[in-house]
Amino acid sequence: MNGQLAVPRRHEWQPQRMWSRMAGEGCEAPSTTSEGVDRRQRAVALGHLLSSLLGVALTLSAITIGLSVLRHQRGSEGSGVFGMGRSSWNTCNSKLCMAHFRRLKDSLNRSTAPCGDFYRFACGAWHPRAAKSETAFRDLLAVAQQDAIRYLEAVNDASNKMVLPTGKVLVPDSRPVLRINRAERASQVCLHSGSSTRDAALLTEFLANRSLSWPERTTAPAQPLDVLLHLDINWNLGLWFWVRVSPIPGRNQRQVRVGFGIVSSDWKRALDTMVTRGVYKARVRRFRDALRARSFAAKSDKEVEELRRYESTIVGALSGSVSGGQNELAFPLKQMQNLATPRLATAQWVTLLNWQFNKALRVTEANRVIATNVKLLQAVDYLLSSLPAEVVLHQLAWSLVQMLGWMADSALPGRPTAYEMGDMRSADCFWATHRAFGVTLLSGYINTTYPLHWRSSVDALLMTITQTAINLFLKTSWIDAESRAAAVDKLRRMNTSLWPSDSYLNASEVAAKLENFPELREDGAVLRYWLDALSARRALLGRQWDVADAFYPGDLQPPRALFRYHYYLNELAVSLHALRSPLFVEGVGLAVNMGGLGAHYAAAMARAFDPRGVLLDGRGSTSGLWW
Repeated sequence: MNGQLAVPRRHEWQPQRMWSRMAGEGCEAPSTTSEGVDRRQRAVALGHLLSSLLGVALTLSAITIGLSVLRHQRGSEGSGVFGMGRSSWNTCNSKLCMAHFRRLKDSLNRSTAPCGDFYRFACGAWHPRAAKSETAFRDLLAVAQQDAIRYLEAVNDASNKMVLPTGKVLVPDSRPVLRINRAERASQVCLHSGSSTRDAALLTEFLANRSLSWPERTTAPAQPLDVLLHLDINWNLGLWFWVRVSPIPGRNQRQVRVGFGIVSSDWKRALDTMVTRGVYKARVRRFRDALRARSFAAKSDKEVEELRRYESTIVGALSGSVSGGQNELAFPLKQMQNLATPRLATAQWVTLLNWQFNKALRVTEANRVIATNVKLLQAVDYLLSSLPAEVVLHQLAWSLVQMLGWMADSALPGRPTAYEMGDMRSADCFWATHRAFGVTLLSGYINTTYPLHWRSSVDALLMTITQTAINLFLKTSWIDAESRAAAVDKLRRMNTSLWPSDSYLNASEVAAKLENFPELREDGAVLRYWLDALSARRALLGRQWDVADAFYPGDLQPPRALFRYHYYLNELAVSLHALRSPLFVEGVGLAVNMGGLGAHYAAAMARAFDPRGVLLDGRGSTSGLWW
């Protein structure tokens, strides 16, 4: 993966990070002979030799601070010394582009707190005051999110090549690719929206593609359970429940977690409030009018009452399971029918789950199920077996219309007001904010804080450390040729993640996106919203542990590390915060910075050869060599 974007994955098993001497201590081949003792002694000798050159490893945590460490790989396969491509970030260098950056940072006005509702934020409720700027703002959103979605969608199919945002193609290897749930994809429904008529058509198409329709009844046959799983797994729209699949640490098995969905207690309170106030009928007709049904006619009171009755039945059963008092229950998936869903066979769950995951990962009856509340599964089983399939599908469509219908007509209300944003939705908001403004803000920040000559000095220092380590291995004659070649290959293939890729967003593209933004205003602060999103992220990390599924694995580590080594990616990520005194001081000379930034970088590099690192080669594949 040298010179390419490292695709962040959720649920990816992260090996324990540790600081270790550069020696292969604890990693040599087991032996009770004198030869084995001699090999261990030579390994220790190598450790002292390397340690004397590379410096003393400091005990630092294994994560970057906020947005400091970028996962973008740099350069091309053949650039730099021994193929180590370390190109510099050259985005937004022009005065015009920098002026646009400052205007963006200072002028976007406050109209809606972006973390209040992810969908409203992504669809442009937050935009500059000037009418002509709306197009530029929506284009910027589209660019930032589309780059992420391009590879997030491709990663779902391990049989296809992955086209990265940089334009490069990554051919999947033999390792399983984990599916990533993304509610952000729903934002595409409205990012490029035009008239309300076209928006209504998009929403109708979204429903029809899932064998759903509203206000008409569905005409295409579909399994309600299959639709429920599809909405959750592919769109992060878990209406009745949500499902997460992750590996069990230390065991060659997976676990399937099931929890409460959106249509639950809060939804029931909102529904009861609308019925009590006598506004339910008007709400149904407003949505019906906005979607402009082909058979347009005023919905009869009988039809509205039938819709309400079925919705009350569904919401009542699902919300009732919340207050049932059942604790979390874990059991083998093969016992699903016996313990949780007597009318839904285990084989049906396995088949539909694997169908939706589409080769990204596979579950079997031997896997473990962890149900937040087994009565929730029992309620789902009861509803799917007691209600006609067309009724269930019609209700699923109605639920989605209430959540997403305002995209078709901004005059429509959002989803039921009693529904509060959950942790997963807050996490979605953080990632939407990050992708919408992170690239442009970091572009200006890097260029104003780290000029080109500064970045060149850093790159030269890091390449010197890497080349020194390579030369040391090449000159160590007592290491066998095969192990020496493997170690050198791993160093040559190691990617250093620090500056974003040149090809991600160039200066002219940034200027084109920002040229229409309004002038400076004191009350506009996109940076403030961005920092608010980071605060929300920190607050989320302090909550229950299952919120971790909403974030990339690297964002759940302690917040103070400046260097992090990824074993499987063979990547060393360096925080921008490491480029400060006392680790790095511009203009003081190579010796001082070699003892600060250089020593810490070398210590982090040494983890490629610690007890965990020697298990993998330069490409992340299993290695059988002792080194």
